[in-house]
Amino acid sequence: MKSNSPFFTDSRRATFLALAARVVPDEGPIAPGAASDATLDAAERLIASQDEPTRKKLRLLLGVVEWGAAVRFGKRFTRLHHGEQEAYLRAWECSRLQLFRFGFSSLRNLALLSFYTREESWPMIGYPGPVLDRKTADPPAPNVRSRDA
Repeated sequence: MKSNSPFFTDSRRATFLALAARVVPDEGPIAPGAASDATLDAAERLIASQDEPTRKKLRLLLGVVEWGAAVRFGKRFTRLHHGEQEAYLRAWECSRLQLFRFGFSSLRNLALLSFYTREESWPMIGYPGPVLDRKTADPPAPNVRSRDA
């Protein structure tokens, strides 16, 4: 699928969605998939709110994840089998180099945040949605008098 995203080129799109599929927990057959356009759209909105130096670092990080796999496995991240992708990401997560651990954490957090901000993922975690958007808001807390009164 051709990307029309200002941030996600076709290659970055494929890398991010493959990564999201590995780091977001699989909640079963009725759960929305992490590797979807809805997750990508949520990530796009989050990335758009960042400054250009941060977006530039994220572009570089996704490229390193994609092409760095070739050093260990002889092929790009998106061409690896799921088990190989998980092993590669685990190596980043547990690396002795802080830079790799930080990079993994940044991408994992972006994937998780992008997935769990999607309304269709909320029932899986028992989140009823924003309080202000609910038809029947929780009753206001009772007035509690301060000790000084």
